[in-house]
Amino acid sequence: YHWALPDDLSPLENAVESIISREVHVLLVTSSVQIRHLFQVAENMGKQVALHEALTDVVITSIGPLTSEELRTRGLNVDLECTHPKMGFLVQEAAEKSAEILRHKRKQES
Repeated sequence: YHWALPDDLSPLENAVESIISREVHVLLVTSSVQIRHLFQVAENMGKQVALHEALTDVVITSIGPLTSEELRTRGLNVDLECTHPKMGFLVQEAAEKSAEILRHKRKQES
């Protein structure tokens, strides 16, 4: 069994563009395949480096250890790993903690 990219890549291409243009402040990653597909589409667009650079300014949240490992192998910091690997917990924890994490990241850039 293997997850394949969808036929219509425009939503993923739009996501890549939104991240690069700094319109995305928090990224909730619920599976390793999500991040692999995101980078695959970025590579096809010739924007993999720009995506990686832009993601350093984003609060990156992960649903669990395997997803976090995938992010780290790509040289990305996981700002928040969910305490329970469930979507509801991920959304709640991201909502509660991402503003402070983002403030801290921006303060470090200054």
